[in-house]
Amino acid sequence: MGWHLIRGYALLVYVFMFLPVAVVVLLSFNASQFGSFPITGVSLRWFGELAQNEAILRAFRTSIILGLLTALISTTLGVLASLALVRYRVPGENVISTLLIAPILVPEVVLAVALLLFLNFLGVNKSFGLLLFGHVIFTLPFVILVV
Repeated sequence: MGWHLIRGYALLVYVFMFLPVAVVVLLSFNASQFGSFPITGVSLRWFGELAQNEAILRAFRTSIILGLLTALISTTLGVLASLALVRYRVPGENVISTLLIAPILVPEVVLAVALLLFLNFLGVNKSFGLLLFGHVIFTLPFVILVV
């Protein structure tokens, strides 16, 4: 009986988490301008509108480039840092390890807002480089921990 309750609870959690995503995907095929039920018809019109929106395409390109560069930089630095910490005697190794792993303990949203507020306090203009820097700060501890 216990496992059935756990499985049922897990199923409810999955439904709760994925049902909104399924509804958004379903409504993306709606012919009507506004998402509502019942669906008035099936259409691919909104995907065409999306493909013609330059701001969305620019954001998509930026996201792809940002993701690729973040993965490349974090992987490179993370592997090098992990190898150095494991193979060599580094002065202050525990402090360095703690500082490299610490961002994992802070929720992503808190870390992002804190970084943005700090950079605004310093008067640094927002740029792609700073966005990349923030993403690397967040992903680097995961690479170091895994490697």
